[in-house]
Amino acid sequence: MCIRDSHGNFLISSASNSRLYLYDATKNFKLVQKYRAPGSIRYLDFSKSSEFIQINTSSLQHYSFALDKEKAREEEDSVEWESYTCPAGTSVSGAHEPNSFRDSVSSVDRLKDGNLLATGDRNGFIKLFKFPCLVKSKMRVMCRCKLSII
Repeated sequence: MCIRDSHGNFLISSASNSRLYLYDATKNFKLVQKYRAPGSIRYLDFSKSSEFIQINTSSLQHYSFALDKEKAREEEDSVEWESYTCPAGTSVSGAHEPNSFRDSVSSVDRLKDGNLLATGDRNGFIKLFKFPCLVKSKMRVMCRCKLSII
């Protein structure tokens, strides 16, 4: 997986060995930093400021951290995300069905304006929720697709 921040300054890639590599796009894609993730990375998002990233591992553990190790940990709670594709995490916890496996939601994507969250699940349903979806809330729309896993 490889994504670029919205400012075009950084590129981050993940490898099968659970490592993240941060490159500076303004300096001929010079390798700036290496990170070790606690598992195989499936989802990855930059913050709007490009100072933080959030990841979900293959076991759907959610982690967020500052790219600059000097940044204060408490700042992470107020981070605004450029995209939101991680199906595990506080901001999407209300989109999961109670008493179901955590990975029943297989994909999420937040609209650019930040108000709606679309989820796809292993039963072929697409659902729309208000974002953030911190507690179980009434979904706005649900439709069934012909695919079994979304």
